[in-house]
Amino acid sequence: MGGGTLRRSFSRDQSVRDAKIAPGTAKRILHFAAPYKKVLFVFLLLSFWVH
Repeated sequence: MGGGTLRRSFSRDQSVRDAKIAPGTAKRILHFAAPYKKVLFVFLLLSFWVH
């Protein structure tokens, strides 16, 4: 599909490359994702295995 194209366009866009993430964002994401960690692990494992 178009996921690779979108990812490449973001990596070329200087405004996206220079963007800073607010402090605490990663902690909030990890806290939110905690109940889904097994499902996310399987999803990521299969995603990388297929490619």
